[in-house]
Parts: sequence; C-alpha cells; structure tokens
Amino acid sequence: MIGQILKTFLVLALVTQSFTGKAQNLYNLVSANTVSTITYWEVGDQEKYRMTASSENTVNNKTKTNDEVSYDILVKVVSKTDSFYVVEMMYMNYVIPTDLKIEPLMKRLIKVCEGLKVRYKITDVGQFVEILNTDELAKGIAEQIDLIIKEMSENTKDDKELQQVLATTVETLKKSFTTKENIEAMYGQDLLMLHGMYGFEFKLNESLEFDIEYLVMNNLEVNGVANVKLNSINKSGKTFSMNVVEYPNKEEMKAYIKNILTSLSPSTTDETEIAKSKFDIRTTSKYVYDLENGWIISVNQTQNIDLSTEDDQVKVVKKKTLTAL
Repeated sequence: MIGQILKTFLVLALVTQSFTGKAQNLYNLVSANTVSTITYWEVGDQEKYRMTASSENTVNNKTKTNDEVSYDILVKVVSKTDSFYVVEMMYMNYVIPTDLKIEPLMKRLIKVCEGLKVRYKITDVGQFVEILNTDELAKGIAEQIDLIIKEMSENTKDDKELQQVLATTVETLKKSFTTKENIEAMYGQDLLMLHGMYGFEFKLNESLEFDIEYLVMNNLEVNGVANVKLNSINKSGKTFSMNVVEYPNKEEMKAYIKNILTSLSPSTTDETEIAKSKFDIRTTSKYVYDLENGWIISVNQTQNIDLSTEDDQVKVVKKKTLTAL
C-alpha cells in the first residue's frame, strides 16, 4: 500500500516524538472513535487492484453458477488542485473462464479493453464528479458493439430477417451506449465502488442513513438509501472498516428497467409483464480503508436480486471483490 513508512527510534524522547508523528499521519483518524473518508493523495500516487466478479442465477429452483471473471485496475493520480483531482483508471490482465461458449468473442472484446484508460475528476475529498475522456471511450465501445454484432451475424447468416434486425440494432446500440451519460453509467459501477463512500465522517458502531443516486443509463433518475456503519478502527494496523447496505427505489428502478428494455428492443418488450412483476434488490458491501492516505484496501460486495413474474421466480446473487495488490 502507498503510505509513509514511519521510523522506529530507540531513544525514549524520540519514541515519544515518533508516536506523535504517527498520530498526525493517520489523517483520517478524527478522534479515538471517529474517522473520515478523505483522499490524502499526491500527484503520482497510485494503487493497483484486482477485481473479481461471479454470479449465481436461480430460475424456478434451477441454479446455474457463472465462473469467476477477473481483471486488474491501476488507479493513478494525474493532477491535483485545491478543489479537485484528475485520476486515471487503467484496465488490464483480464482472465475469463476457458469453458465459456463465447470464449473466442470474449477474447476479441478483451483485446479492445486491455489497456483502456478512464480519466475522471473527483472532488478534493474523493467523491466522483465526471468522466473526462468520454469521446475516446465512445470509440472503444462502438468497436466492441461491432465485434458482438459481427459474431451474431456470422452465427445467423442464413436468417435474413434476423440479419436485418441486427443491422438496425447496431446503430441503435451505438447511439445509446456512446452518450456521455451512458458511458458514465457503464463505468460507474467500478468508479462508485472506489469513490462512493468518500467525503464523509463516521463514528464507531453508529449507523447513518444517506440518500443516494445511482448512475444509470438514458439520463434517468434512480434514487435509493444507503445505511452505513463503522465497524472497527485499527490504529496499530492503520485501517478502518465499515459495512454498507443499499436499496434502490423500487418504482424508479422498475421504470428504468422498462425504459432500457423498450429502447433496445421495443417490439419484443412486454410492458404489461414488467408492470406486474415484483422485484427486490439489496447490495451489501464491506469496505476497508487506509487510515494514513484514504486508499481503499478492499471491498467485498454481494448483490441479491429477487424477481417474480407471472411465470417465473428468479434469484440472482452477484459477488464482486476489489483487493489492493
């Protein structure tokens, strides 16, 4: 982890001085039982993380487990002012299951994503503001869409009707996925996993409730509630940890799902079925931070999705882990 290495002194006077210095360098330690989540970063500071993701889908009591996918993220501070940072997040070292049926396509998509850089702005305390290089990212997304449509076209070349649908779909997808708002929504999951909890002060064993706004596509609004509890402060280990539980507004989320489905495939979307469906989403995360500089050490996140329609009962459990390397 990036942080200052404090010297050990044998002389009593210097030991006392060292202890005072150590306390001063634990910048996020506000008091004995209170911490802040603030980025004490300098230009050139960087941290490398491993992101892993897996899911388990159960449809009408039949369960399918999707193998783990992983990739690395290098987060680097590019510039700094009194009011904001510019940070660069680079994706690399993708690992996918070798038994995936779409492995050849995934390898081509990974080739496009390998080395991709997201440059973005955060506030002076670490809260996400905006992505700065959306035009560059839009080109990469368009290239990925072309690869997917080409693969689908090759596999269905005898179906003239489907070929025509695919030709129309590719332009719809490009138009939808390459707007600034939708690019931020697509990369928002990783960005908010890194920056969603910055800029606050927490007291040990005290639960706080926050209103939150999700980064979603098509410039729509989905709000929610997050309950945050500071679980531990480890001054000797220079870390602190907290649990976060998030719930989106159900009606706003349902409207969002309907909007996405109808915008991508208006002819096949059953709006009545969406209106009758019931669902529940709950995301639980455990964060561990560095007391010295505010870098995240790890995040363990589990999202539970329950969906009920007239015909099906669906349960999805998604797990993501972010770990400093």
